[in-house]
Amino acid sequence: MLVHIFVKGISFLFYYRRVYLSYSLNPIKAVFFQNVHNDKGTEDSSPRILEKKRQRINSNSTIGNVKELLKVEDFKSMCVTEGIKKVDVIKNPTSFPLIGKGAQGAVFKISSDKCVKICAKPEFAAKEGNVLKIAQESPTIPRLYEVGHNYIIMEYLEGPTLFQYLESGGILSEKLMRQILFVLKEMKRLKFTRLDADLRHIIVTKEEELNVIDHYSSFTRIRNKPELIFKGLKKLGLLPMFLEELIEMDPESYIEWKNL
Repeated sequence: MLVHIFVKGISFLFYYRRVYLSYSLNPIKAVFFQNVHNDKGTEDSSPRILEKKRQRINSNSTIGNVKELLKVEDFKSMCVTEGIKKVDVIKNPTSFPLIGKGAQGAVFKISSDKCVKICAKPEFAAKEGNVLKIAQESPTIPRLYEVGHNYIIMEYLEGPTLFQYLESGGILSEKLMRQILFVLKEMKRLKFTRLDADLRHIIVTKEEELNVIDHYSSFTRIRNKPELIFKGLKKLGLLPMFLEELIEMDPESYIEWKNL
């Protein structure tokens, strides 16, 4: 009898030593140890109680993950098809507002700092997504978050396009001109073959910095001079002023571009 009690006592001490070590090495378990130990349920119920409490602790992150999963499912329910000049949005059962359309896809705002481009074909998303991945180090490129089967999640850029900014009376200041030249030099540094952009594809931020969007053909279309930028400036009546300032700002580029 005494031997039996002694063995039980030793077993009891070893069990609690093991439990103590286990919970001292795991802060989450340590928080719940007393409540789990005092629970009147069976041994099988303890892990379930612990798991429920762990889930409550991680509820915020879990909800965030669920929201992201729901967004992906929402993207799958949206349908965009190729059109004559721009895509057609055939189906959008979500609450995400449409903020722009192009030849390859339609862009929807999904949060205060993110947007999604739903492409008409999966290869469109893969091609533009690849450009964005390669150019992520550049301050003139939107931040990339994810490339999916037919969608791209990227940074939502708050601000007017360069065309809208200048058309509404924005000043073509020296700072803005230098930003335009910086954008063109960045394209060259990144080894883009299209060294140009439509003024409607350049966003002016609150800090008057420029970000270029729509990079589907940045590595495939060949354009060595800023023809579209000059075309936009000419339409706004600002090309003569741009060229006049360019003579002093960048004489080499002026000689190369003056006859565009």
